[in-house]
Amino acid sequence: MSAPSARDAAADGVAACRARRDPAARREALLDAAVRVFAERGYRSATLDDVARAADVSKGAVYLHFRSKADLLLRAVERQHAWLMALGTEADVEDLPAPERLTRLYRALTAYTGEAGALLRLLVGVVSVESPALYRR
Repeated sequence: MSAPSARDAAADGVAACRARRDPAARREALLDAAVRVFAERGYRSATLDDVARAADVSKGAVYLHFRSKADLLLRAVERQHAWLMALGTEADVEDLPAPERLTRLYRALTAYTGEAGALLRLLVGVVSVESPALYRR
């Protein structure tokens, strides 16, 4: 895996500054960090301290937005589910021929798996095995 570029580091810095000022941006940054941390460390092994550190916030900031580690995971999954449903809706334009609709759906799903690979690994490999109660929700 290659090291992040200076551009990526600058973008992360801008996102972190924005997250400090805007509670909605902080919540999104926490959700992003949680998905990464849970996918890398496993749900059981990851702590809220790990998530806070990855999002560059205090542990208290995590609790301002989420009740628990399980709540954080559930909200991350719900966010990605809503995004995936929106992609499917966007691809399903009734006045287009079926092949074009399928092509749009394929492109949307390809973009989704490219951007949400960590969440997919988390759902398939971690949540279903380590926390089946959350998986069934």
